[in-house]
Amino acid sequence: MYTGSLAAVSRREDWIAVSPLIDDDGEEVTLTDATFEMFICLQGLPDNAVLSGSTADGKITLPSATTFQWAYTPDDMAVLCAGTYDVFLRVTIAGVVTQILSCTVPIVEGGPT
Repeated sequence: MYTGSLAAVSRREDWIAVSPLIDDDGEEVTLTDATFEMFICLQGLPDNAVLSGSTADGKITLPSATTFQWAYTPDDMAVLCAGTYDVFLRVTIAGVVTQILSCTVPIVEGGPT
């Protein structure tokens, strides 16, 4: 699981990230039957997502057999005020749920609309 901090994102831009899922042996995991859930919460309030996404709602997609991508639009990001948020990302493969991210992301102002 990755812990730490993601790069800052403006609340007025698209937030798109693509990554392979790497197992403990350093190999890419096949994700064809995987489902993902992502939650962005005010820091210190992990039970109350301000923004979320999943493979079910299309915010998270599988662009290849071994990569996942999340994509939030500026309209999605506008619900976030400037500040630091906790990010949680889980994947389910063959009925097994694995937390792959538990980190923070700084959200910055993006200027006028």
